Amino acid sequence: MTAYVIAFQANTGNLWVQPDAAASVDLELGMMAGTSPSVTGFPGGGYLIAFQANTGHLWTYSAAGGAADLELGMMAGTSPSVAAFPTGGYLIAFQANTGHLWTYSAAGGAADLELGMMAGTSPSITIDESGYLIAFQADTGYLHTYSELGVSTNLELGMMEGTSPSITTGDDGIPVIAFQANTGHLWTYSAAGGPTNRELGMTAGTSPSVTGFPVGGYLIAFQANTGHLWTCSAAGGAADLELGMMADTSPSIMTLTTGAYLIAFQANTGHLWIYSAAGGAADLELGLMEGTSPAVADADLPLLL
Repeated sequence: MTAYVIAFQANTGNLWVQPDAAASVDLELGMMAGTSPSVTGFPGGGYLIAFQANTGHLWTYSAAGGAADLELGMMAGTSPSVAAFPTGGYLIAFQANTGHLWTYSAAGGAADLELGMMAGTSPSITIDESGYLIAFQADTGYLHTYSELGVSTNLELGMMEGTSPSITTGDDGIPVIAFQANTGHLWTYSAAGGPTNRELGMTAGTSPSVTGFPVGGYLIAFQANTGHLWTCSAAGGAADLELGMMADTSPSIMTLTTGAYLIAFQANTGHLWIYSAAGGAADLELGLMEGTSPAVADADLPLLL
């Protein structure tokens, strides 16, 4: 059984997966240039990847079910976000080629939420026992959320052009959003604490990634304006990991079932790297497509794909 799976666009343009402690696999599925996949693990094991194919359509891939063209057009230069429900099933949020925020699930099909998104940006979705919440940059440049109850909220926080928010739900059940503000600083927002300027500069055109911990709190991974990979905790502590990242790429962070965390990112060598506090940094010696970012998820899945 594995602890995680990484999905990424290789420098060949194909979707690849890198399971923990197993060989990487070319899924031989072409991806749209400049886009990145999203991956989620299921509570009962296995995983699902959502991505924009080189046809411009939204596709999914799972080890169990193979690949599927959902026949839904996506906006150029954007990427989907997928999350699993605790009871099974999944939901994908994406920017359609109309510029609207859409969702898709195998059970409910596709839905146009009739909310305009900023060009070149992508939504982020989180799911817990209470339902789902989507964070996105609206076509006004402000950070918005959309809830399962059908409520859209303008948080009146300006975002940097070409960047996307990341959302997670902590152990307390309160969602936390990390984003690059239009000042170039890393900010967070939660319903409990409101907006907070972390006063940490980010590289233009990059987006943070946030994950919650079972014991409480959260951790953010981001590319600082020095080009290095940094982390920032709920308490406010920041750390320069002294690992160079490729321009125009963003890291992905995920909490593992062990309670530890893992960051996947494209290094300034063009290779896929991982970092954890326990294991340090490792070059996986796998080339990524320029301008794309990996996605990592906890996934207790069989090694055989």
